Amino acid sequence: MDKDRLSLPYRFELKVYLEDTDAQGLVYHANYLRFMERARSELLESLGYTPHPLPGQLRFVVHRVDIKFLRPARAGQLLEVQTDVKPASE
Repeated sequence: MDKDRLSLPYRFELKVYLEDTDAQGLVYHANYLRFMERARSELLESLGYTPHPLPGQLRFVVHRVDIKFLRPARAGQLLEVQTDVKPASE
């Protein structure tokens, strides 16, 4: 992967929809993982990788996820998800 082709961490903006929230109107905590997967998919697509690699192509797996909840998010808000790519050995 040529990290010079884009700025890392990769920033992806998304809108929170009502379907992402719980009964209190806050984003359900597990949905943040979905948001991160969307950002990861967008990052890989921006580098020319497809969701279903052909035999012999690189595959990118999720090795570790760190989440720090700063404040609740609600429907209608725009969120920025930052993602980075590192060797699994790190």
